[in-house]
Amino acid sequence: MSDTHQTDPERSVGLSIPAEYAGEFVAEVFEDAERSTDWPGVVDAFVPPNQREKWEQLDPTAQVCQVLERARSYDQSAVETLEGIDADAERETARAAFDEALRCRRNADGFRNAVADAYASGRIDDDGLVAAVERTGFETDAIARREELVELIAEKHGFEFRPYGGTLLDGDRFQTDSSDSATW
Repeated sequence: MSDTHQTDPERSVGLSIPAEYAGEFVAEVFEDAERSTDWPGVVDAFVPPNQREKWEQLDPTAQVCQVLERARSYDQSAVETLEGIDADAERETARAAFDEALRCRRNADGFRNAVADAYASGRIDDDGLVAAVERTGFETDAIARREELVELIAEKHGFEFRPYGGTLLDGDRFQTDSSDSATW
């Protein structure tokens, strides 16, 4: 086999999704079958009461963009927190940081799951969902890095965690930041 036919293990495989199935495909990517995070619950946790009127004036695509951007922010926070855990950190110190990273992980995944709920309940249509994903530039690199770090830290320090794809939220509770500037 020549070099031109070999596959680079770091190279991703692109799939062509017909336009009529794109929204459904995206919603399935965001959905976690073991969780029942709903759109109204995320909106309640994400949008401060004094901003609800402005929120309701946004079109559904803009709302989903805001939620996806916040999910990305949670992913970035989780990665930064995990990267900040020294290999020789005391167990208690490492555990506190690990727990914070898991909180961010739960929120990021919960927010994306709520977007799947918004799609399933008809709050956003195929075109709106695809447009929101395109506008926010959804990338899986941060999620992959987050999961890699969770596994590495858990193994190094002997922490228990539920692997990605499991139930990552405890009920419908979200632990958002308290400042309005950190939310919508």
